[in-house]
Amino acid sequence: QTLRHLVFAMDKWFTAPILGERFHPIGLPNTGSLEFAWPDLDYELKPTVAEVLAVRADRVARFRDHLATVAATDLARPVDVLENGPHPVQECIHTVFEEEFWHNRYALRDLTLLEATA
Repeated sequence: QTLRHLVFAMDKWFTAPILGERFHPIGLPNTGSLEFAWPDLDYELKPTVAEVLAVRADRVARFRDHLATVAATDLARPVDVLENGPHPVQECIHTVFEEEFWHNRYALRDLTLLEATA
């Protein structure tokens, strides 16, 4: 579920507003945003871990490639983020990094707890 959420976060803050592309159906919003009318999402999907990892790898590669080529002058450009309104590209990129940081911390915390009880 965490990986599906990271796909969603990448689509919400990068793929859709910056690249102008669609959300991947595999994405999963946080519980506070489930009622929003997200385009293309399919909550009924039951993807395998391999399927989620493949979509995530694609999204991460595209984000990395964009960061390697984005012009500094583009960072202040406003884009519309669904549910959140207009934000500069720089804030969108920052939000993707923030999502990655916090979910990595949650995963490490949870793995530590699982290892302690094993």
